[in-house]
Amino acid sequence: TGSANKLDDYEEGTWTPTLSGATTNPTPTAVAVTNADYTKIGNTVFIRAYIVVTLSNVGSGGAEIEGLPFAVKVGTYAPALFTHGSLIQSSGGYFSSGTTRIIAIATNDTAAINFAGTGTRYLMITGQYETTA
Repeated sequence: TGSANKLDDYEEGTWTPTLSGATTNPTPTAVAVTNADYTKIGNTVFIRAYIVVTLSNVGSGGAEIEGLPFAVKVGTYAPALFTHGSLIQSSGGYFSSGTTRIIAIATNDTAAINFAGTGTRYLMITGQYETTA
């Protein structure tokens, strides 16, 4: 209960995930985001989101999810988990150091992966990362 152990930084809120490509951005024609929220305790941020999107173009250069509520601490890389993933056919990616984005990677690999295709697609995201904010 000493001052060194006092919890003095707790925050809850929402965030707006946006889709981007490392080279060119995809073209969404309809986007529905639910449960895009976060909890920040100290320097640790817990996020989750459910995205339903209709794409007319998948873009290029690897799939990215932008708009994290806080920048990822420089020098750290933490895993982000994907499920219900017809938008990105992978089990996850990583929170990119010094940015507000998640980089999607192929399952059991470190190579970037593109969005899966056009049409209506789904993605659930969850994870936690460190920030300096």
